Amino acid sequence: MADPELVAYIRKHSRLHGDASVRTQLIRDGLPPSEIDQAFTEAQSATIRKSRNKRKLALLAVGAGGVLLAMAVVLSRDPAKTPEAKDAAVEEPAVAQPSVFHGHYGYMLALPPGYKATGKFVDAEKRRERVYIYPKGTDPSHFIHRGLYAHLGILRLDVSPRRVPQGYIGIKTLKAHVTRVLVSRKATYKIRDVIVHGMPGFVVTEEKPFRGVDAHMVGEKVHFILVAGVEDRLFTDIMSSLAEVDPHDRPGK
Repeated sequence: MADPELVAYIRKHSRLHGDASVRTQLIRDGLPPSEIDQAFTEAQSATIRKSRNKRKLALLAVGAGGVLLAMAVVLSRDPAKTPEAKDAAVEEPAVAQPSVFHGHYGYMLALPPGYKATGKFVDAEKRRERVYIYPKGTDPSHFIHRGLYAHLGILRLDVSPRRVPQGYIGIKTLKAHVTRVLVSRKATYKIRDVIVHGMPGFVVTEEKPFRGVDAHMVGEKVHFILVAGVEDRLFTDIMSSLAEVDPHDRPGK
């Protein structure tokens, strides 16, 4: 069975851009062709079922319309039996409120409504903190597939102390290292400088061989890497909300 979220993505975007364009984009994002084929098969089957259901509903609506018309005629002949209209209770939709995630190293970031963040250490020394930012209900198994980040609205934040055996990581050293890695991969990319709440940084937008965007920021005690599939409003808002409130570089317990 194919990933339901991938099937939903294909159904939505195939109507707008065509099957061929969507398939090409998914291949570029690194999804296995077999998984893409299975998802397209299920998406097409779901579309056929939906079309059949619409036809059935249309027939039912015609029949129901005739019954309602007959009832209206009867009621119009006897106004005394017409039920009094009652004031409908108007329910205002609940407004989802944004929340805040507090990281281990004394930083915080704002989460959009409907989003969650989960953090953990990914090394034995408990120095490298990884935070996944995702819509509520997202299957955690998707976190390891960066090719799905853009489609599912997932972001990842990696946080590590600036202090390393060679000294402190500075913005120039970090930028030079990232550039060397991109050049070694023969990547097609763009880099632009940013300042986030006083922290110097830069954003890397990569087109080939992999599509994605990373934001690198150097704080007082740690450096941050925000990873996403595309530079959109979600990425910009979360990056802009990142702030140090009680910076330190003590490892986790």
